[in-house]
Amino acid sequence: MLLLLLWLVAFAFAGEKNPCDLYSERPHLPAVPYEVVEQEPFGNLCAKILKVGGNYVPVFVGEGFVIIGEVVKEGRRVTLEKINRLKSAEVARLLPELEKLYVLSLKPKGERRGVLYFISDPDCPFCQRVKGKVRELAEKYGWELR
Repeated sequence: MLLLLLWLVAFAFAGEKNPCDLYSERPHLPAVPYEVVEQEPFGNLCAKILKVGGNYVPVFVGEGFVIIGEVVKEGRRVTLEKINRLKSAEVARLLPELEKLYVLSLKPKGERRGVLYFISDPDCPFCQRVKGKVRELAEKYGWELR
């Protein structure tokens, strides 16, 4: 239902001007610190991906309102695909720094199928409890554990 409403609003009054130049989400989200990481016109709306507290949030901004939600088109989760691309780019950007930080590497007995980074606190009892399970999964799936 939300998708149908979104499409009706987006395309019923599509005009010549770029809605991303016309509308702002700021009046509707005054107390929320965020960063706009991507935006593009979506009919008469502006589709934006906001980064809020480390999470990506899809919003659609129109004149006087904001819709928070996901677009599904022909069975494809279009918004989620965009968010996954942003997350992949962020991991690729951070991976060289992570490579400098690991202090221990456990290689699988057979062929290595990937790398699993396990970040823990040596004083954290929960980290200590899960350490054995992580090691077991890494061995089972052929991941190098760093």
